[in-house]
Amino acid sequence: AVSPQNCSLRNDLKSMDPVVSPYGNFAYKSIHEEKPRFRLESSKAKAEFAKRACTTYEAQLLESAGIGSKQAEILRLDQNAKFTYDHEWIKAHNLDPNSLWEAVAYDHFEGISLDEAMKRLGGSKSKVIPSVSSHSRHHRSRTSNLVGTGVSSLPKEFDWRKKGISTPIQDQGNCGSCYAQAALDVAAMRWQIKNPDSPKKFFSVQDHMDNAFYNQGCQGGYPFLVGKHGHDIGFVEKECYDFGENKCTKRYYISSYGYVGGYYGGSTESSIMKEIHDNGPVIAAFEPTGQFFSYKSG
Repeated sequence: AVSPQNCSLRNDLKSMDPVVSPYGNFAYKSIHEEKPRFRLESSKAKAEFAKRACTTYEAQLLESAGIGSKQAEILRLDQNAKFTYDHEWIKAHNLDPNSLWEAVAYDHFEGISLDEAMKRLGGSKSKVIPSVSSHSRHHRSRTSNLVGTGVSSLPKEFDWRKKGISTPIQDQGNCGSCYAQAALDVAAMRWQIKNPDSPKKFFSVQDHMDNAFYNQGCQGGYPFLVGKHGHDIGFVEKECYDFGENKCTKRYYISSYGYVGGYYGGSTESSIMKEIHDNGPVIAAFEPTGQFFSYKSG
């Protein structure tokens, strides 16, 4: 998925090298000692590369915002296209008796650029092709046998917040950092559970945006790789690291990290319930569409 910082031709594009991460996100890094894989020598080649990258990025942006091809064609004519609410759609949606959620128009989203909107959704939309291999069928069959395992011993209701385990809600602004915020909050709450007599710890999201290289910073990322960062490099507290000012003298490392069920897609409702009850909050990641900007409740 192409995620350029902006869709203007960069003067230093000639010295940039495309790098594909293990998860397929397309990023750039500066070239120093390594030999670039290709160079765009002519101004015409540079312009064509920038145009192609922006066209791909724009298409992903519009698709993730739930904008159809006809609307997209209109928006492409406007280089300064802004995000606007369809108030008639919101009204019709809320009047629909079959609707499962309530929509609203938020003033602070009205008029932001589509690029800002995309960042708030967490970055470019990924494409996942379902596997039909015998290996995946084996794992799906194995986890289907776990449904209901251990649930009989769980209470009908359970909420860690009622036990004082919580973290403050934060606004991520125009940075696609939801994956890091969620992962660091879970780490902080599990610290509270394991150390009930110690002061609460809140880990710095800004440190992760500035210094973590497993993910793509404000362009999005994966909670699993936040766990890897916490295991390999460690977290620092929010109170000592904020917006680049690092006064931290201690790091906190997590002993283990992984998916409920042992691998991606291996969890069940029962295993998630048991994990939450026995060990603490978990992270649930999902890919939102443009309608998420209208979500109020439900």
